[in-house]
Amino acid sequence: MSRKGQVDDEINVLMVACAWNLKKWMVGGDIFLFLQKTGVFLQNIRNFWLFLV
Repeated sequence: MSRKGQVDDEINVLMVACAWNLKKWMVGGDIFLFLQKTGVFLQNIRNFWLFLV
């Protein structure tokens, strides 16, 4: 397999960055849905946001 050069490297960097951001969004969504399902999110929303900051 031959290397395509700089263009191939740039595409690879963009794909890795997209995957990294998607993973962060999915983890955040999982945490939100878990807390919403357990009812903790609605009861302690102020403490939750203070914890994130």
